[in-house]
Parts: sequence; C-alpha cells; structure tokens
Amino acid sequence: MSTKMNWIVIAGGPGLSNIYLKQGLQQFANIHRFHFYDMAGSPESTNKEPSIADLVAQIAEVANRENLTEYGLITHSFGNYLALRALQQDDHIKALIMLNPVPFSYAAWQDGLADILKQIPDALLQQINTLEFSQQAAAGAQIFSLLYPYYIGNKQTRLPCSVPFDLQVCNAIAANITDYNDLDLITSIKIPMVRIVGACDPFYRETKVLVEDTIVMPEVGHYPFFEDAHSFGQAFTTAIKLIQQQL
Repeated sequence: MSTKMNWIVIAGGPGLSNIYLKQGLQQFANIHRFHFYDMAGSPESTNKEPSIADLVAQIAEVANRENLTEYGLITHSFGNYLALRALQQDDHIKALIMLNPVPFSYAAWQDGLADILKQIPDALLQQINTLEFSQQAAAGAQIFSLLYPYYIGNKQTRLPCSVPFDLQVCNAIAANITDYNDLDLITSIKIPMVRIVGACDPFYRETKVLVEDTIVMPEVGHYPFFEDAHSFGQAFTTAIKLIQQQL
C-alpha cells in the first residue's frame, strides 16, 4: 500500500449529514485522499429506511464506485459501529482511524446516551420533540444544534455551522440495534487501528481498551475538530503516522 492511501470517511448519526466531517477534515484535504459519501438515512440520501446491513454494504459500494482495491476507514461516532461490521466481511480494508467512536458495547452506549439525556432540561427536550414532528425542512439542523452542547460537555458552546439531521431516521435505525459487544473484535483485528477521543466525550468509556493506540485530547468532547481544530490537527497527524508505521 502506498504511503498516501485512500480513506473512506464514515459519518456519525445515523441520520446525520457528513458536512461536519468535510469541514473538520478540510485542513488535510490536500494531503490525503478522502472519499465522502451520503450515508443512507442522511438528509441528502433518498433511502430513508435503511437496515444496518444496507448501511454496512454501502461502504463497499463506495469503494467499488471509486475503484478502491485497498483503503482505510475514518469513522466518527456511530460510523465506527458500521466500520466494525464491515471489517468482518471486507479484507480490502487495511486501516482504521476512529474519531470519538460510540462505545464498543451496547450497554456502554446506552449508558452514555442516558448520561447525555440527564443533562438536557425538560423544556429543551419538549422543544426538540416539537421540532422533530414539525415537518419543517430546517428542523433537523435546529435539533442537532440544540443537542450539540450536551455531546461536548459544554452548555455554553454553540455549533459553528449548520448540519442537516433527521432525528426520526436516527431513532428508527438505532432501534434496530438491540445488543452488541465488539470488545473481543477490537482486540483481535489485525489491521492498524488508532482511536482519537476527547477526554470530555460522554462516549469515551472503555479507557482500558486500545491504550497504546488511543490519542486522548484534553478538554474536548464528541466533536474535537470544532472545539479545538489545532489540537485535533496534531492528533490526526499523529494518528496517520502511527498507521503508516504499522502498514
């Protein structure tokens, strides 16, 4: 594999536009070959009722469309859950960079979500519910903007850009996940893997897993590229170097 490899970028969500990752990785756009795509269920996609199998298959479809025979995955949040499913069936994937992945077990994921919900005032939850069923075109972006501060652990911080989001699709896809535990899979995967996490991310729960392959960014949460773009850039550069050393 060449030093300058191809990376398929898998957004979080589900039901979330990849715009935020395009902006977050923009500082590296001239250095690395990023392949973005509209995840099924996202506002840009026509498929509003994808199965988990559909979402996983889409990764290989992107690789085929781009004529990629070997490639790495860059994931964020829920995107890492999909990547780990893909890794079990696709030997063309040669590396994995995880940006604030959801926990590696269903129980830990639910615990993280519960902790986030505890922080959201009832009045704000009612506002989100009203927006969800309003059928307004911009409602999803408003919902994501309202939720953003609670995912980074800083109620005073506001989302720096508009990100389209479909909460109904998100809830429908998430409801199809009833249980999983990827801890054994994580330790048995033979490809190079690096995890970048914010120390304040409510989903950073398996602190004793991938210890030597985890870069922890202090004082940031679930979206480090928005909170501290410079430090994220340094962490991402380090991750790339670690991956290249192992290829």
